[in-house]
Parts: sequence; structure tokens; C-alpha cells
Amino acid sequence: MNIFTKLILKLIHKPGLSLGLGFVIIILLGASFLMLPQATVSGEISFIDAVFMATSAVCVTGLVVLDTAVDFTRFGQTILLILMQIGAFGIITATAIFFMMIKKKIGIAYGATLRRSLDMEFTNEAVSLVKFIFIFVFSFELIGSLLLFFYWDIQGISGLTKVFYSIFHSVSAFANAGLSLFSDSFYGFRYNAFLNIIISILIITGGLGFMVFDDLKDYFFSWVKRGFKTRKLYVHTKLMLIGTIIFIFIGIAGLLIFERNNSDFSGNPILVSYFQSVTTRTAGFSTVDIGNLSHPTYLLFMALMFVGGGSGSTAGGIKVVTIVILFLMFWAFILNKKRVSVFGRTLLWENLKHAMAVFIFAFFILLLFSGLLLYTEKGDFRDIIFEAFSAFGTVGLSAGITPNLTYIGKILIILLMFLGRIGPLAIAMIISGEDRSLRLRYPKERVVVG
Repeated sequence: MNIFTKLILKLIHKPGLSLGLGFVIIILLGASFLMLPQATVSGEISFIDAVFMATSAVCVTGLVVLDTAVDFTRFGQTILLILMQIGAFGIITATAIFFMMIKKKIGIAYGATLRRSLDMEFTNEAVSLVKFIFIFVFSFELIGSLLLFFYWDIQGISGLTKVFYSIFHSVSAFANAGLSLFSDSFYGFRYNAFLNIIISILIITGGLGFMVFDDLKDYFFSWVKRGFKTRKLYVHTKLMLIGTIIFIFIGIAGLLIFERNNSDFSGNPILVSYFQSVTTRTAGFSTVDIGNLSHPTYLLFMALMFVGGGSGSTAGGIKVVTIVILFLMFWAFILNKKRVSVFGRTLLWENLKHAMAVFIFAFFILLLFSGLLLYTEKGDFRDIIFEAFSAFGTVGLSAGITPNLTYIGKILIILLMFLGRIGPLAIAMIISGEDRSLRLRYPKERVVVG
């Protein structure tokens, strides 16, 4: 058996590693295209900047070291568009197939091969799943593109430029990427209700996750077939929908209080607060000057970026349901309950373990990289920490320090975007593996905590 064959077999048995390697390959390919002379207006871009931009697009983050609207040609912008689409579609598909394997109780290594001779049923379901995801993703993006297409007429954008702007911003919004063909993002449109609502709906839709819409689809068809008698929605769907609404309102309330004297909000404070609350959790479009926000708003934004969106979605962060589960665990502890339950269901230990693992992973990654960035970068403390949270949450909001990052700083942000994109899912894949502790059990003993 040669080295290449051994490597392939190892990757098959380690889906988390396969996912990471797949993203690395796409990023490097994207960077190589961005380094072509026809991709940039100047005809040249450094390797680190090309990798940074490719990572930001594939990991659907939106942090930029070059102005997407000014520094890239239409060819370069098209490359970024394709990378955003691949990144969004890839993570949704990988997550959906992974959780289908868990549901079917198929071993990760076995399921990852998709071998026809061993499990035709799984293969057929996987193919059907990918088809549904394809329809799901492109249907929303198409609708968004059509709505934006007619809107650009008002802005004086016409011809093929109007078509490209429509597709680019629809994909960027649904993918929660935050890349824009306007140098100031959507700052100039902060009081435009139509654009704010369309973009925010695309962001929320992409951030809810495929599993939520798959459940809602089954719920609707059940309602039609049974004549107003439906099955119940899954607990995940309920937690995700309720959690999303709660976090949106937390963001709106916080901004209305903390930024009541900010001129960026004065024209239509509710609309601006709503859009910024939606986009801050993962998309990264901006209708306000981030650098002029108050300290409490910075903390609020970092908290929202840390939370992110839904599992199996285009969103980043540690995910809404993760935070909800941790809150339910804390509440059960306060009430001295041995089990964590919600909506008449007891949550599995695997879910609790996953939530704790993701939270601890994110906490230590942010602690480590924030410290490193504070050491390598010169600038305001809060701006640097904000940048770290934005990168890990794959959000893309920035106080304007991204283009001025040092070489090492760019590498650190690239790693943060990468870890923020695949980290939580990779942890889920690792945890879902065989529990080796069952082979050997040691005696129990109490330790003092607190």
C-alpha cells in the first residue's frame, strides 16, 4: 500500500480532517486565481493578501485587506463570488450528511465512503439530500437576486452590472459572507427599508440552517396531508426559531439604548438597529460606522458574534442552540434537576457534551489568538479584540484595522476564520466517534469545585 492510498484511507476514517483539508485546498486554489494579473486592478496582489481574501470568501467571513469594490476587477469579484458559494454550499452539505449519518446510526468512517455495494440506501439518501440542499440554497438566492435586480434601477445601476450586483449581494447575504461591492458596505443605504429588509431576510434564512427548513417542509406537508393535523416540530427547530428571535430583539434593544445619541441611527433608529442586530451575529454587512460605536455596543456585538447562527447553516459562531443548551443546563443546575429537558423532551448527554466542548474550544481559541494579536498589532485594545471575535465568528465587521494588520496578524486572522468556520463541526465529528472510555472504567472520587 503506497503513501497516497494510506493518506486517503486515513482521511476517510477522519471526516473532520477531510473537511479541513477540503477547505484548505479550495482556499489555495482560490488564492491562486486571485493572484492572476486580471483579478486585480493593479495587476498584482501578495500571496498573503490573496490567501486572506480567499479564506474570507470560502469561510464566508467578509473581513478584507483590499477593497472588494475598488481593488478587484470583475473577474476577481467573480472568483470571490464563486468562493463564497462553494464555502456556503460545502459547509451546509457536509453538516447535513454528517447529521444524517448520526440519525441513521451509520459509523462515520463507513458512511463517509458512500460505497454503493455496502449501503445503497444511504448513498441514495445522501444524493437526495444534496439535491434538496442545492434547490434550497439556489431558490433563496435566485429570489433574492430578482428582488435586488429591480431595486438597483432606482440607484441608477443598469445593464450587466445590475445583474452582477444582484447575484453577488444575494449570494453574499444568504451565505452570511458580508462581502459587498460598495466600499462602505451598506452605510449609504442605512435608511432604505426595502434593501435592509431583503438583505436581512436572506441573512436570517441562510443563518437558520438547512435542518430547520427541512423540518418546516415536512411539517407543512404533514399539515396538508392530514388536514390541519400535524406532527410536532423537532426540538432543534423550536430552539433555533425562538433563540433567533430572542437574540435579534436583544440586539435591537441594546442598540436603541446604547446608541441613542449616535447620528448614524438618528434617521430611522429602529430600522438601523434591526438590520445591524441581524447582520452582527454572522453576516458582517454594516450600515453604521463601527469605529464610532460605544463601549457597551462593542461588548454587545462581540457577544452576538460569539453566538452566531444555526447549526448546519452558513452562519458562524458557536451557534444559537449551543448557547440555549448551556442556558438550559445552568437552569437545570439551579433547580437541582438531574436531567436537562425542554418542550417535553430530555436532551441527550451527547448534546450537552457537544455544547460544552464547543464553548470551551471557542473560549480558549479566542483567548489565545486575542493575546497573540495584542502582542503583534499596534492599535486600540477594543478594536483588536473586536477583530478577533469577528474573525472567529466569521462575521466580517471591523473597526477598520484589517488592511493595516502585520504579516503575522494576517496569518492569525486567517487561522481564526478557518477555525471559526470548521471548528464546531469538526468537534461534533470527533465527539460522535466511539467512546473509548467504555473499555475501561476507574473508581469514582469526588473533588472540590469552587
